[in-house]
Amino acid sequence: MASEVLHMEREAFGKAARVAPNLWVYATMHRLGQLKQMPTLNNRAFFSVVTEKATGQRALVAIGTPDPAERYQSAVREIEQETGLKLRHVIAQCGIHNLFLLRYIEIFGESLHVYVPPARVEHQATLKMAVANHPRQVHVLDNEADPLHFLHSDFDSVLVGGLGVHADTPAPENPGQNSLWFFLATMPTLMNTKATPYDQIVVFHKPTRLAIGSDLIMFYFPPGAQVPPLLKLFGCGQDVFKFAADNISCRDRAKLVTAWNKVLTWPVAIYCGYHEAPGVVVSGERFLKLIREDKSGLGLSEPQTKTLSYALATAVLVVGALLAALFISKN
Repeated sequence: MASEVLHMEREAFGKAARVAPNLWVYATMHRLGQLKQMPTLNNRAFFSVVTEKATGQRALVAIGTPDPAERYQSAVREIEQETGLKLRHVIAQCGIHNLFLLRYIEIFGESLHVYVPPARVEHQATLKMAVANHPRQVHVLDNEADPLHFLHSDFDSVLVGGLGVHADTPAPENPGQNSLWFFLATMPTLMNTKATPYDQIVVFHKPTRLAIGSDLIMFYFPPGAQVPPLLKLFGCGQDVFKFAADNISCRDRAKLVTAWNKVLTWPVAIYCGYHEAPGVVVSGERFLKLIREDKSGLGLSEPQTKTLSYALATAVLVVGALLAALFISKN
């Protein structure tokens, strides 16, 4: 199958990069949970021209919701000027990346429409407030087989549901909260991966055969890359490509299997998530193999029985995170 060349090597922090004829990427520096103790990672968004099925109008869509700070706004204006179109659709691809939704609406105005997966609507404060206060602009995506069905676009999509994740944790809103102790207080909550329902949208860009994931797969560091010590505690390492099974659990295997079976029909050539360093991608073959063969409980293979109990594994992770945070605070 012929495809357009994807130029992810053009991706760089703080600017819009055109990586295919109808695809741009923006990379921004990001700390997980806005906590200063967390390592700095990429948090990317993709942009493309789409046609609204309801109106027939062309517009820009953004997939991913990084902080819409001034550099992000400048990147959007640059893409709008290049295309002659306005940003009208923003897809919050997973149920955790909703911290900035209200700011998107404030910045881009009443013409913007924001779309969110359904599982976390009742379980995350920012998301619940956005849906309640802006019902005309914030839409819950309830079509599991093709969440982006309302757009004529270069994308196919599927909602990967049946997952579980930790309960909502407040992000620090002022420097006084952004402390070591605030960070430590969140750790027990983050370890309970079955606390609330969770879902994520996986998107396939057909012209480049790029699959765009989110946080269901752990952050990938290529061979030779420096892996932050705190992330090593959660299983990250050089050339380690695996599901985030320490952070996300399976609550409804039937839903998970249905979603992955659709993904396996896509001729994926390249995969990338949100948080890899600019330009870093993984082969589509490796991505599809992970779905087929992974035994963590988040792939299609039957999960292996874990030797450690959940409580013991949680305790180990919490103690390790505490020690790592104390070490980081002293350096």
